[in-house]
Amino acid sequence: MDWVGGKMSPVVKSPCASRAVLIVAAMTVWLALPAAARAGEQTAADCRHQAEQAIAAGRYADGAALYRAEAAIYERIGDKNAASVERQKADRWETRIQVFADASPNRDELLGSFTNAKYEPLYGCYLSAYVSSDAKLDANVDIWTTEASRLIDRAGALGRLLGKPLASSWNYCRWGQEFPAAWAIGLAKAGVAPQVALEPDSLASVVDDEYLEEFAHGVADVRAPVFIRFASEMNGNWTTYHDNPALYREKFRLVHDVFARIAPNAAMIWCVNAIPDTNYDAYYPGDDSVDWVGVNIYSVIHHDNDPSRSATEEHPTAQLRKVYEKYATRKPIAICEFGSSHQEALDREIDYSPIAAEKIHSLLAALPRLFPRVKMVGFFNCDNLTAQYVPEGRQLNNYSITDNPVVLNAVNRAVAPSYFLSHINKSPGSMPATVVRAVSPDAVLCTPLRISSCVQSYSHFPVVVTLVDGVEVGRIADAGPHLVELLPGSVSAGHHTLEVRVYDDRNRLAGSKSTPFVLSASGTSIASASP
Repeated sequence: MDWVGGKMSPVVKSPCASRAVLIVAAMTVWLALPAAARAGEQTAADCRHQAEQAIAAGRYADGAALYRAEAAIYERIGDKNAASVERQKADRWETRIQVFADASPNRDELLGSFTNAKYEPLYGCYLSAYVSSDAKLDANVDIWTTEASRLIDRAGALGRLLGKPLASSWNYCRWGQEFPAAWAIGLAKAGVAPQVALEPDSLASVVDDEYLEEFAHGVADVRAPVFIRFASEMNGNWTTYHDNPALYREKFRLVHDVFARIAPNAAMIWCVNAIPDTNYDAYYPGDDSVDWVGVNIYSVIHHDNDPSRSATEEHPTAQLRKVYEKYATRKPIAICEFGSSHQEALDREIDYSPIAAEKIHSLLAALPRLFPRVKMVGFFNCDNLTAQYVPEGRQLNNYSITDNPVVLNAVNRAVAPSYFLSHINKSPGSMPATVVRAVSPDAVLCTPLRISSCVQSYSHFPVVVTLVDGVEVGRIADAGPHLVELLPGSVSAGHHTLEVRVYDDRNRLAGSKSTPFVLSASGTSIASASP
């Protein structure tokens, strides 16, 4: 993290210094506790109590440091689940600021975020969505020859609503069902790669038999890229294939080997649910059987519609980070399913669309800047409050991106940059015109200069102010990358200071970050920047 801010906290000038401040704060809290408390379980309770007091007093940075101290204690005694929970609390109350600038691409740098997996783009992120349950996309069509044609038309209709076509669309298929050939072939002919979430009822049924081989031949007949997401969310105890990780790995490898032999156009996605985040590795079948690593992320208002378990403070980037840190150097990452609820069963009259929109903006803005190895993002476009397939008792949230104008506008804006791709590349693809790159101290920049910042704060709706040499050049209240453009002549050549300040919804300074930079007189591209 670059900087952790809050009431009564100092401005820190560099990432290294910010980490030092956080460590010192946590150690200060630790040493202030009584020796007896430091020795055992009571220490965690003391940290949590003091953290809650700090948050209540508006000392958010101090509260975050205390939660991190509590997490460290749980980590030391081996309670990884509790440690993860407390780290998420710390994330909630920190303000993080990272600053980026558009730059000319460097092929060697891009190759550093490229694993050469099947259909992986050199730069950018495929746009994907689930459309099968969205009848609102049928508005301009009265009749279809087949169900497959209806789903293909829905994928095209959603692309038109978003202002760019989908690169991929997925559907679910129970083990034993025939490969949906008409849908997959028609989708591929429309330029959209089919993704099949193939879900067995039990691992015992997964064998190399006539069914699996016919399914694979159906995939081969598409003669275009197809993504196979086999038995996803296996780390969750709600799946029927959760209990035996060793057998799961064996069956995944079996399915991979059949597709590799019969349908080399298939790319295998191994996909976990973001939560629980402590047991991913137990199910990982191995690099030689996985083309892409996937993760499903759902942002809700209350967990399980329990009013005592608010989840509005949980951020999707925090759910992504663990999977990303574990696997992104080995495989491209796909956010296979992302849902951000704007309505819940607890009280359907309350409109949470501003919070849903903020999470959508912030996650997608973070992808090219903080998570460049995420190469696909899929919107779970479904109202689970009314969807027929949802089991009774689980109709809890509305994740539709088309039935609320605030949410639809948020998705439109978020996917508008050329970074979000509408076509699957069979090869890495060409070099992009520009990339976004983190601005490091004393970077050499030139105008026109597009500055963007990624901000995560305890305030859902912060105001982000950008200054050059103390002079305000941009003030943005919207969520997202917080873009500011400096035109030629607006700043003289030479040494300058770029500062980003974040104010919360009560106009209090939540955090700031300052970075010295050099503006080139010759138009030299950004240099000396962290990739």
